[in-house]
Amino acid sequence: MRTLNNQERAILGICSQTSLSLGKIKTLIYNLPDLSTIFAGNLSNIPIVRQTLTENDIIELNNIDERRLDAFIRHLAKQNIEIVTFISDIYPKNLKEIHSAPVLLYAKGNLDLLSNSSNLAVVGTRRCTNYGREVTTSFVKDLVKHDICIVSGLADGVDAIAHEAALANGGKTIAVIGSGFNNIYPSINTALSEQIIKKGGLLLSEYEPGEKPNSYHFPARNRIVAALSMALLLVEAPERRGALITKEYAMEFNREVFVVPGRITDYCSKGCNDVIQLCQGTMVLSPKQILDYYGKTVVDFDKPKDVAQLSLEEEMILQILGVNDLHYEAILVSSGMSSGNLNALLMKMELKNLIKKLPGNIYTSVKI
Repeated sequence: MRTLNNQERAILGICSQTSLSLGKIKTLIYNLPDLSTIFAGNLSNIPIVRQTLTENDIIELNNIDERRLDAFIRHLAKQNIEIVTFISDIYPKNLKEIHSAPVLLYAKGNLDLLSNSSNLAVVGTRRCTNYGREVTTSFVKDLVKHDICIVSGLADGVDAIAHEAALANGGKTIAVIGSGFNNIYPSINTALSEQIIKKGGLLLSEYEPGEKPNSYHFPARNRIVAALSMALLLVEAPERRGALITKEYAMEFNREVFVVPGRITDYCSKGCNDVIQLCQGTMVLSPKQILDYYGKTVVDFDKPKDVAQLSLEEEMILQILGVNDLHYEAILVSSGMSSGNLNALLMKMELKNLIKKLPGNIYTSVKI
Protein backbone atom coordinates (compact mmCIF):
# COMPACT_ATOMS: atom_id res chain seq x y z
CA MET A 1 0.00 0.00 0.00
CA ARG A 2 1.19 3.52 -0.81
CA THR A 3 2.29 5.54 2.20
CA LEU A 4 -0.19 8.35 2.76
CA ASN A 5 1.15 11.80 3.52
CA ASN A 6 -0.43 13.86 6.30
CA GLN A 7 -2.79 15.64 3.93
CA GLU A 8 -4.05 12.39 2.39
CA ARG A 9 -4.39 10.83 5.82
CA ALA A 10 -6.50 13.80 6.89
CA ILE A 11 -8.81 13.39 3.89
CA LEU A 12 -9.28 9.72 4.71
CA GLY A 13 -10.06 10.65 8.30
CA ILE A 14 -12.66 13.22 7.25
CA CYS A 15 -14.30 10.87 4.74
CA SER A 16 -14.38 7.84 7.01
CA GLN A 17 -15.31 9.47 10.33
CA THR A 18 -17.49 12.48 9.51
CA SER A 19 -20.63 13.23 7.51
CA LEU A 20 -19.27 16.37 5.83
CA SER A 21 -20.56 16.92 2.30
CA LEU A 22 -18.33 16.74 -0.76
CA GLY A 23 -18.54 20.52 -1.16
CA LYS A 24 -17.45 21.24 2.39
CA ILE A 25 -14.53 18.81 2.20
CA LYS A 26 -13.31 20.41 -1.03
CA THR A 27 -13.59 23.85 0.55
CA LEU A 28 -11.26 22.67 3.32
CA ILE A 29 -8.86 21.12 0.81
CA TYR A 30 -8.68 24.31 -1.24
CA ASN A 31 -8.42 26.73 1.69
CA LEU A 32 -6.44 25.04 4.45
CA PRO A 33 -2.70 25.20 3.73
CA ASP A 34 -2.22 22.12 5.90
CA LEU A 35 -5.29 19.92 6.12
CA SER A 36 -3.70 17.83 8.84
CA THR A 37 -4.36 20.71 11.27
CA ILE A 38 -7.73 19.07 11.81
CA PHE A 39 -5.93 16.64 14.11
CA ALA A 40 -4.76 19.50 16.34
CA GLY A 41 -8.25 20.65 17.36
CA ASN A 42 -9.20 24.32 17.88
CA LEU A 43 -10.66 24.49 14.37
CA SER A 44 -13.02 27.25 15.45
CA ASN A 45 -10.06 29.64 15.41
CA ILE A 46 -9.65 29.25 11.64
CA PRO A 47 -11.80 31.82 9.71
CA ILE A 48 -12.55 29.61 6.70
CA VAL A 49 -13.74 26.86 9.04
CA ARG A 50 -16.08 29.23 10.90
CA GLN A 51 -17.44 30.56 7.58
CA THR A 52 -17.98 27.17 5.97
CA LEU A 53 -18.87 24.66 8.65
CA THR A 54 -21.64 24.31 11.21
CA GLU A 55 -21.01 23.69 14.89
CA ASN A 56 -21.88 20.03 14.39
CA ASP A 57 -19.38 19.80 11.52
CA ILE A 58 -16.61 21.20 13.70
CA ILE A 59 -17.50 18.82 16.54
CA GLU A 60 -17.25 15.88 14.13
CA LEU A 61 -13.84 17.04 12.91
CA ASN A 62 -12.57 17.55 16.44
CA ASN A 63 -13.67 14.01 17.31
CA ILE A 64 -11.71 12.24 14.56
CA ASP A 65 -9.89 9.37 16.29
CA GLU A 66 -6.35 8.99 14.93
CA ARG A 67 -5.90 5.54 16.47
CA ARG A 68 -9.06 4.37 14.80
CA LEU A 69 -7.88 5.96 11.55
CA ASP A 70 -4.52 4.18 11.69
CA ALA A 71 -6.27 0.88 12.43
CA PHE A 72 -8.46 1.46 9.36
CA ILE A 73 -5.38 2.11 7.21
CA ARG A 74 -3.80 -1.13 8.41
CA HIS A 75 -7.05 -2.96 7.69
CA LEU A 76 -7.06 -1.62 4.12
CA ALA A 77 -3.42 -2.60 3.63
CA LYS A 78 -4.18 -6.21 4.61
CA GLN A 79 -6.78 -6.32 1.84
CA ASN A 80 -4.42 -4.72 -0.73
CA ILE A 81 -6.75 -1.73 -0.98
CA GLU A 82 -5.10 1.53 -2.01
CA ILE A 83 -6.28 5.04 -1.13
CA VAL A 84 -6.32 7.66 -3.87
CA THR A 85 -7.26 11.14 -2.71
CA PHE A 86 -8.13 14.30 -4.57
CA ILE A 87 -4.62 15.65 -3.90
CA SER A 88 -2.75 12.43 -4.75
CA ASP A 89 -0.30 12.60 -7.65
CA ILE A 90 -2.00 9.56 -9.19
CA TYR A 91 -5.54 10.95 -9.03
CA PRO A 92 -6.97 10.73 -12.61
CA LYS A 93 -6.75 14.07 -14.42
CA ASN A 94 -9.94 13.48 -16.41
CA LEU A 95 -11.88 12.82 -13.24
CA LYS A 96 -10.46 15.85 -11.47
CA GLU A 97 -11.94 18.09 -14.19
CA ILE A 98 -15.54 17.55 -13.13
CA HIS A 99 -17.38 19.52 -10.45
CA SER A 100 -18.55 16.40 -8.62
CA ALA A 101 -15.18 14.60 -8.56
CA PRO A 102 -14.92 12.38 -5.47
CA VAL A 103 -12.32 13.44 -2.90
CA LEU A 104 -11.38 9.84 -2.17
CA LEU A 105 -11.28 6.59 -4.13
CA TYR A 106 -10.58 3.06 -2.95
CA ALA A 107 -8.61 1.06 -5.51
CA LYS A 108 -7.52 -2.53 -6.05
CA GLY A 109 -5.28 -3.64 -8.87
CA ASN A 110 -3.14 -1.84 -11.43
CA LEU A 111 -2.85 1.81 -10.32
CA ASP A 112 -0.99 2.67 -13.53
CA LEU A 113 -4.36 2.61 -15.30
CA LEU A 114 -5.34 5.76 -13.41
CA SER A 115 -3.05 7.71 -15.73
CA ASN A 116 -4.22 5.99 -18.93
CA SER A 117 -5.12 8.58 -21.56
CA SER A 118 -7.03 6.20 -23.85
CA ASN A 119 -9.98 5.16 -21.73
CA LEU A 120 -13.34 4.35 -23.33
CA ALA A 121 -16.53 3.90 -21.33
CA VAL A 122 -18.66 1.01 -22.63
CA VAL A 123 -22.19 0.84 -21.24
CA GLY A 124 -25.55 -0.69 -22.02
CA THR A 125 -28.50 -2.60 -20.67
CA ARG A 126 -28.25 -5.39 -18.12
CA ARG A 127 -30.66 -7.48 -20.22
CA CYS A 128 -28.84 -7.27 -23.52
CA THR A 129 -29.79 -9.36 -26.54
CA ASN A 130 -27.46 -11.65 -28.41
CA TYR A 131 -26.97 -8.75 -30.84
CA GLY A 132 -25.72 -6.57 -27.97
CA ARG A 133 -23.39 -9.33 -26.79
CA GLU A 134 -21.97 -9.84 -30.30
CA VAL A 135 -21.43 -6.13 -30.91
CA THR A 136 -19.87 -5.48 -27.50
CA THR A 137 -17.53 -8.47 -27.77
CA SER A 138 -16.46 -7.65 -31.33
CA PHE A 139 -15.90 -3.94 -30.72
CA VAL A 140 -13.97 -4.45 -27.48
CA LYS A 141 -11.82 -7.15 -29.08
CA ASP A 142 -10.60 -4.71 -31.74
CA LEU A 143 -10.37 -1.71 -29.42
CA VAL A 144 -8.13 -3.33 -26.79
CA LYS A 145 -5.77 -4.52 -29.53
CA HIS A 146 -5.05 -0.82 -30.07
CA ASP A 147 -4.42 -0.10 -26.37
CA ILE A 148 -7.86 1.28 -25.54
CA CYS A 149 -8.66 0.67 -21.87
CA ILE A 150 -12.31 -0.30 -21.31
CA VAL A 151 -14.13 1.43 -18.44
CA SER A 152 -17.49 0.14 -17.21
CA GLY A 153 -19.57 -0.50 -14.11
CA LEU A 154 -19.36 -4.29 -13.54
CA ALA A 155 -23.14 -4.62 -13.91
CA ASP A 156 -24.81 -7.55 -15.63
CA GLY A 157 -25.19 -7.47 -19.39
CA VAL A 158 -23.14 -5.10 -21.51
CA ASP A 159 -20.88 -3.98 -18.62
CA ALA A 160 -19.78 -7.50 -17.70
CA ILE A 161 -19.44 -8.53 -21.36
CA ALA A 162 -17.19 -5.53 -22.03
CA HIS A 163 -14.94 -6.36 -19.06
CA GLU A 164 -14.80 -10.04 -20.07
CA ALA A 165 -14.00 -9.27 -23.71
CA ALA A 166 -11.18 -6.93 -22.67
CA LEU A 167 -9.60 -9.60 -20.47
CA ALA A 168 -10.11 -12.38 -23.02
CA ASN A 169 -8.19 -10.39 -25.63
CA GLY A 170 -5.27 -9.33 -23.44
CA GLY A 171 -6.59 -5.82 -22.84
CA LYS A 172 -6.94 -3.66 -19.75
CA THR A 173 -10.17 -2.68 -18.05
CA ILE A 174 -11.34 -0.52 -15.15
CA ALA A 175 -14.48 -1.47 -13.21
CA VAL A 176 -16.14 1.26 -11.16
CA ILE A 177 -18.51 -0.25 -8.64
CA GLY A 178 -21.42 1.14 -6.62
CA SER A 179 -20.57 -0.62 -3.37
CA GLY A 180 -17.59 -1.61 -1.26
CA PHE A 181 -15.11 -4.22 -2.45
CA ASN A 182 -16.41 -6.73 0.09
CA ASN A 183 -19.94 -6.47 -1.31
CA ILE A 184 -19.59 -6.77 -5.09
CA TYR A 185 -22.93 -6.20 -6.80
CA PRO A 186 -24.26 -8.20 -8.47
CA SER A 187 -22.59 -10.96 -6.48
CA ILE A 188 -22.44 -13.16 -9.58
CA ASN A 189 -19.70 -10.84 -10.86
CA THR A 190 -17.45 -11.37 -7.83
CA ALA A 191 -15.34 -13.87 -9.77
CA LEU A 192 -15.09 -11.41 -12.66
CA SER A 193 -13.88 -8.68 -10.28
CA GLU A 194 -11.13 -11.02 -9.09
CA GLN A 195 -10.12 -11.79 -12.67
CA ILE A 196 -9.91 -8.08 -13.46
CA ILE A 197 -7.38 -7.61 -10.65
CA LYS A 198 -5.48 -10.80 -11.50
CA LYS A 199 -5.11 -9.87 -15.17
CA GLY A 200 -3.84 -6.33 -14.68
CA GLY A 201 -7.07 -4.40 -14.47
CA LEU A 202 -8.36 -2.08 -11.77
CA LEU A 203 -11.35 -1.87 -9.44
CA LEU A 204 -12.45 1.55 -8.18
CA SER A 205 -15.04 2.61 -5.62
CA GLU A 206 -15.77 5.72 -3.59
CA TYR A 207 -17.32 3.52 -0.89
CA GLU A 208 -15.61 1.84 2.06
CA PRO A 209 -14.95 -1.91 1.64
CA GLY A 210 -17.86 -2.95 3.83
CA GLU A 211 -20.41 -0.61 2.23
CA LYS A 212 -23.46 -2.39 0.81
CA PRO A 213 -24.96 -1.41 -2.54
CA ASN A 214 -27.73 1.19 -2.49
CA SER A 215 -29.86 2.38 -5.38
CA TYR A 216 -28.48 5.92 -5.22
CA HIS A 217 -24.90 4.64 -5.46
CA PHE A 218 -25.24 3.61 -9.08
CA PRO A 219 -26.08 6.95 -10.72
CA ALA A 220 -23.16 8.36 -8.69
CA ARG A 221 -20.98 5.53 -9.95
CA ASN A 222 -21.98 6.36 -13.52
CA ARG A 223 -20.52 9.87 -13.31
CA ILE A 224 -17.11 8.35 -12.55
CA VAL A 225 -17.38 5.91 -15.47
CA ALA A 226 -18.12 8.80 -17.82
CA ALA A 227 -15.53 11.19 -16.39
CA LEU A 228 -12.64 8.71 -16.48
CA SER A 229 -13.05 8.29 -20.23
CA MET A 230 -12.33 10.29 -23.35
CA ALA A 231 -15.48 8.94 -24.97
CA LEU A 232 -18.43 6.65 -24.36
CA LEU A 233 -19.81 3.75 -26.39
CA LEU A 234 -23.53 3.07 -25.88
CA VAL A 235 -24.38 -0.41 -27.15
CA GLU A 236 -27.97 -1.25 -26.18
CA ALA A 237 -30.18 0.88 -23.95
CA PRO A 238 -33.93 0.94 -23.38
CA GLU A 239 -35.57 4.22 -22.48
CA ARG A 240 -34.90 5.78 -19.07
CA ARG A 241 -32.25 3.35 -17.90
CA GLY A 242 -28.87 3.66 -16.17
CA ALA A 243 -26.87 3.54 -19.38
CA LEU A 244 -28.61 6.71 -20.55
CA ILE A 245 -27.72 8.39 -17.24
CA THR A 246 -24.08 7.65 -18.04
CA LYS A 247 -24.64 9.12 -21.51
CA GLU A 248 -26.03 12.30 -19.93
CA TYR A 249 -22.94 12.58 -17.74
CA ALA A 250 -20.71 12.07 -20.78
CA MET A 251 -22.45 14.93 -22.57
CA GLU A 252 -22.22 17.14 -19.48
CA PHE A 253 -18.48 16.43 -19.24
CA ASN A 254 -17.97 17.14 -22.95
CA ARG A 255 -17.07 13.56 -23.81
CA GLU A 256 -17.71 12.14 -27.27
CA VAL A 257 -20.69 9.76 -27.41
CA PHE A 258 -20.74 6.85 -29.87
CA VAL A 259 -23.98 4.92 -30.31
CA VAL A 260 -24.66 1.51 -31.83
CA PRO A 261 -28.00 1.56 -33.72
CA GLY A 262 -30.58 -1.20 -33.47
CA ARG A 263 -33.87 -2.23 -35.05
CA ILE A 264 -36.63 0.33 -34.48
CA THR A 265 -38.85 -2.44 -33.09
CA ASP A 266 -36.31 -3.63 -30.51
CA TYR A 267 -37.02 -2.59 -26.91
CA CYS A 268 -33.33 -2.78 -25.99
CA SER A 269 -32.34 -0.36 -28.77
CA LYS A 270 -35.02 2.28 -28.20
CA GLY A 271 -32.75 4.47 -26.11
CA CYS A 272 -29.85 4.18 -28.55
CA ASN A 273 -32.00 5.03 -31.56
CA ASP A 274 -33.48 8.02 -29.72
CA VAL A 275 -29.99 9.34 -28.95
CA ILE A 276 -29.08 9.10 -32.63
CA GLN A 277 -32.35 10.74 -33.73
CA LEU A 278 -31.84 13.62 -31.28
CA CYS A 279 -28.24 14.09 -32.54
CA GLN A 280 -26.87 13.51 -29.04
CA GLY A 281 -24.33 10.96 -30.23
CA THR A 282 -22.52 9.70 -33.30
CA MET A 283 -23.88 6.52 -34.87
CA VAL A 284 -21.04 4.01 -34.99
CA LEU A 285 -20.94 0.99 -37.30
CA SER A 286 -17.35 -0.10 -36.81
CA PRO A 287 -14.63 0.07 -34.14
CA LYS A 288 -12.56 1.97 -36.71
CA GLN A 289 -14.68 5.09 -36.16
CA ILE A 290 -13.77 5.06 -32.48
CA LEU A 291 -10.11 4.32 -33.11
CA ASP A 292 -9.96 7.22 -35.58
CA TYR A 293 -11.26 9.50 -32.83
CA TYR A 294 -8.50 8.28 -30.50
CA GLY A 295 -5.90 8.93 -33.20
CA LYS A 296 -4.95 5.27 -33.43
CA THR A 297 -3.28 3.99 -36.60
CA VAL A 298 -5.49 1.16 -37.72
CA VAL A 299 -3.88 -1.23 -40.14
CA ASP A 300 -6.01 -4.34 -39.70
CA PHE A 301 -9.22 -2.68 -40.82
CA ASP A 302 -7.67 -1.66 -44.12
CA LYS A 303 -6.72 -5.19 -45.08
CA PRO A 304 -9.13 -7.08 -47.28
CA LYS A 305 -10.87 -9.81 -45.34
CA ASP A 306 -11.87 -13.22 -46.54
CA VAL A 307 -15.59 -13.26 -47.15
CA ALA A 308 -17.36 -16.60 -47.07
CA GLN A 309 -19.08 -17.49 -50.32
CA LEU A 310 -22.75 -17.94 -49.51
CA SER A 311 -25.18 -20.20 -51.29
CA LEU A 312 -28.66 -18.91 -52.09
CA GLU A 313 -30.05 -21.03 -49.24
CA GLU A 314 -27.50 -19.59 -46.76
CA GLU A 315 -28.33 -16.04 -47.82
CA MET A 316 -32.02 -16.82 -47.33
CA ILE A 317 -31.45 -18.11 -43.78
CA LEU A 318 -29.40 -15.03 -42.85
CA GLN A 319 -32.14 -12.78 -44.22
CA ILE A 320 -34.75 -14.66 -42.20
CA LEU A 321 -32.72 -14.28 -39.01
CA GLY A 322 -31.77 -10.64 -39.54
CA VAL A 323 -30.79 -9.37 -36.08
CA ASN A 324 -33.39 -11.56 -34.37
CA ASP A 325 -32.96 -14.82 -32.47
CA LEU A 326 -35.48 -17.29 -33.93
CA HIS A 327 -36.73 -20.71 -32.93
CA TYR A 328 -36.08 -23.58 -35.31
CA GLU A 329 -39.79 -23.93 -36.07
CA ALA A 330 -40.03 -20.27 -37.13
CA ILE A 331 -37.08 -20.73 -39.50
CA LEU A 332 -38.64 -23.92 -40.87
CA VAL A 333 -41.91 -22.15 -41.67
CA SER A 334 -40.25 -19.05 -43.14
CA SER A 335 -37.80 -21.00 -45.31
CA GLY A 336 -40.32 -23.48 -46.72
CA MET A 337 -37.60 -26.15 -46.60
CA SER A 338 -38.01 -29.72 -45.46
CA SER A 339 -36.78 -30.42 -41.93
CA GLY A 340 -34.05 -32.75 -43.25
CA ASN A 341 -32.65 -30.16 -45.68
CA LEU A 342 -32.91 -27.37 -43.12
CA ASN A 343 -31.10 -29.40 -40.46
CA ALA A 344 -28.23 -30.11 -42.83
CA LEU A 345 -28.05 -26.47 -43.90
CA LEU A 346 -28.07 -25.13 -40.34
CA MET A 347 -25.30 -27.53 -39.32
CA LYS A 348 -23.21 -26.43 -42.30
CA MET A 349 -23.75 -22.78 -41.46
CA GLU A 350 -22.73 -23.38 -37.84
CA LEU A 351 -19.47 -24.94 -39.00
CA LYS A 352 -18.83 -21.89 -41.20
CA ASN A 353 -19.50 -19.63 -38.16
CA LEU A 354 -22.37 -17.90 -39.93
CA ILE A 355 -24.92 -18.75 -37.24
CA LYS A 356 -25.00 -20.00 -33.67
CA LYS A 357 -27.38 -22.38 -31.96
CA LEU A 358 -28.56 -21.14 -28.57
CA PRO A 359 -30.31 -23.01 -25.76
CA GLY A 360 -33.95 -23.83 -26.49
CA ASN A 361 -33.38 -24.66 -30.19
CA ILE A 362 -32.93 -20.93 -30.92
CA TYR A 363 -30.68 -19.76 -33.74
CA THR A 364 -28.95 -16.43 -34.22
CA SER A 365 -26.73 -15.04 -36.93
CA VAL A 366 -23.13 -14.07 -36.19
CA LYS A 367 -23.63 -10.38 -36.80
CA ILE A 368 -20.09 -9.05 -36.53
